Amino acid sequence: MIKALISDYDGTLTDHTHQLTEAVVEAVRAFQKQGFIFSIATGRMYQGIVAASAAELGVSTPLIVRGGSEIINPNTKAVLWSKYIDSETVTALIPYLHTFADQFHFAAESGDFAYTKDGIIVKEFGTGAQFADLATIPHDRVPKIVIEPASPEPMVDELISDLAAKFPLLHLAKITSRRGYGIDINSHEAGKENALKAWASLMNLELTEIAGIGDGHNDYPLLINCGYKIAMGNAPDSLKAIADLVVSTQAEDGVAEAVETLENLTKRD
Repeated sequence: MIKALISDYDGTLTDHTHQLTEAVVEAVRAFQKQGFIFSIATGRMYQGIVAASAAELGVSTPLIVRGGSEIINPNTKAVLWSKYIDSETVTALIPYLHTFADQFHFAAESGDFAYTKDGIIVKEFGTGAQFADLATIPHDRVPKIVIEPASPEPMVDELISDLAAKFPLLHLAKITSRRGYGIDINSHEAGKENALKAWASLMNLELTEIAGIGDGHNDYPLLINCGYKIAMGNAPDSLKAIADLVVSTQAEDGVAEAVETLENLTKRD
């Protein structure tokens, strides 16, 4: 029996404006009132829009954030589980990424901050985040480095192959936006798959009792490990191929449709 639904954020719960629709808010709140667990798994940091959305949805259970490198208690803001990038890797990786300065922006995250070159503010890296100079980041507590999703896919695919060869202790996930492709970079011990397993343990749930829903390539590790897999209508074919259910797009309130389906499945069980 499904007891929990864990949802991707961008393109699943919200669009590029980061606004939740009334239908989704009502459906998720009603879902939780019936005793189901609802949570979020996102590449974004908790601070800012994710925190605001969790509050609007009435979510009080732990959230998977920063590409599966941290699990946060939204009530206390405490980090319940974390996997940080190896400090030696961070020390070598940042200068390497600087060599691509004419091709893309990137940021490293730690604590409440997004660290960028000279502390420039790039909204894509954290709506609601505080920005600081990348030169000041603590190399031993970096959960995530993100390359802005604004590049052509072939260039990003080539860079992922290059990074995988040069830095074997990394987990690399291709991300998308309306402007192009980018990369979420985490420790090889992080990622949505490992974070999901840690989250299930924290919640005393079996993976078979968890449904997952997402819309992107980086949601594949989440869905493939869930007992019930839901792909959004705007998801790529690779995600739809493994799904038990394909719902409407984000613009058509696909999450609300998924919630209703899970409620009906449970009643039949």
